[in-house]
Amino acid sequence: MGIFQAISEFFESIFNRNSPEVQKRLQIRKMENEIRAFQPALFKNGSLLPNFAEAIRILYINTKPLLEVFSTTIGSSNGQRARRFESQLVLTGFTNEEQKIIASLSYEERKNDLDNPNMTTSQIFDRQHKKIDKIMTELGTSAFKNIDLTLNSLAQLNDLCRFNFVTILQVFDPNYISADLKYTPSYKDTPIDRLSGTLEELYFQINGLKFTNAMANAVCALEQLRSNGSALQETKDSLIKNIKEIAYVINHILTPEKLKKLICYCRQDNSYTPKSAVYKESACQNFEKMMQAKFKSDEQRIKTEMKDENIRSELSQLFGSTPLLTLYGYNTDINTRLLKNTASSFLWILPMQILKTFIANYYTEAVRSLLNDIVIEGFFNNPTYKTEFSADVYAAEEAVMTIKNFEESFANKSSTSLQTIEGYIKDSRNNPEFLKKLDQTITDINNQASKIIAAETNSLNRIYKHIVDLIQDAKKPTSEIISNLKVLLLSSRNKDNTDLLEQQYQKWEIFFKIMKNYVIITA
Repeated sequence: MGIFQAISEFFESIFNRNSPEVQKRLQIRKMENEIRAFQPALFKNGSLLPNFAEAIRILYINTKPLLEVFSTTIGSSNGQRARRFESQLVLTGFTNEEQKIIASLSYEERKNDLDNPNMTTSQIFDRQHKKIDKIMTELGTSAFKNIDLTLNSLAQLNDLCRFNFVTILQVFDPNYISADLKYTPSYKDTPIDRLSGTLEELYFQINGLKFTNAMANAVCALEQLRSNGSALQETKDSLIKNIKEIAYVINHILTPEKLKKLICYCRQDNSYTPKSAVYKESACQNFEKMMQAKFKSDEQRIKTEMKDENIRSELSQLFGSTPLLTLYGYNTDINTRLLKNTASSFLWILPMQILKTFIANYYTEAVRSLLNDIVIEGFFNNPTYKTEFSADVYAAEEAVMTIKNFEESFANKSSTSLQTIEGYIKDSRNNPEFLKKLDQTITDINNQASKIIAAETNSLNRIYKHIVDLIQDAKKPTSEIISNLKVLLLSSRNKDNTDLLEQQYQKWEIFFKIMKNYVIITA
């Protein structure tokens, strides 16, 4: 500033002090004096100095090793992998005893629990519920609130490690080689205006960042986890040193307060407040939701498998060596894929297979043709019974199409298609919101399967009651239900179908005995 300008401003500050323009100039002058007083010196005559660039270089060099850790753990582009490491960090907050309890709540351990001969199934499930309640209560304590704070600091440090420091360094030294960490820079003073936007981006990322021993321990824990427990102490010590270097720069050289002053000077506005990143995610709540969802899903799966195991001998009586038919889409192959990627699973695979196989083997086209002939050609003695019989035959006829339509829903572009499911699985790796959509889709599919099993089993049960009545009525000297029943059953067109039905109808009773494990069969 020239001597005459300084004198002019001096008199203005005395005689025209209340002028807004003068006030603004005084504030800017004050800001400039404060910035010039920074130690080490960062600013002079409208330019940022080499000390500023060197501080950036220290941040760049020390964030690179941390970024290697983060990019393969909690900062991974694979969302599922990131959430898995996040959960493992939450697990470190539990005592050894509590971690053993959590391990005992895995699907395998819970299922093995059922072999305990000294407890009923109900008692075993109750004990498991008490275990998870204990873990959920622990997650609400102050210790886990502190874990959330630490993990949010880690998330902020991860984002800082991804900051484009090289762009700033190349402004001070156009020849700066980012790949060569041993390169000796040659910095030049740089007008602060050239970096005004970058200053705000840097402030956005570092304001509020807290460095604690817990954070350093968490980084070392991540290194230990990603190396499957083989991380060297030397490596962990080096990472801690990196964190200390970063902390020193942010706490003493490029502090948020100093950056804010530089930003306000760039904007010529001392009242300006730059934006800051906000981290309010709760890893502990995410862990709690994940664990509860898996606990519930595993229990449903175990109970379904228990039912499946209880009917093995009856299935052999019903179908002999005939293999169960597989449904398109709703099958064990797709279910295995689901279990690898989500807590959800298909719950009604076996009963759906049993239903499809039963219809194919016992409610055959020949049986349906015979029943349709009776509806059309039978002389019913009771009109009301004819109406009921006809309605039940047509309803059971739809069972075949219902299962076919269910399978086709996996083939088209509907909300429950395999294409949609695969899309959700893929997208959920990066965005947990798609995991919620996937879980809801699987719930909708299971509900649909459950409704089909209940509706079609009851529909077949009503047909079975009619078949029993007709077979008994046909053996009477004079049929009471349908006057021409014997003629219909023993005609050349239906004789073979009638014989087949009479041979097989007792198998129907086994079918309903099996299906009572899955649905309520109404009278």
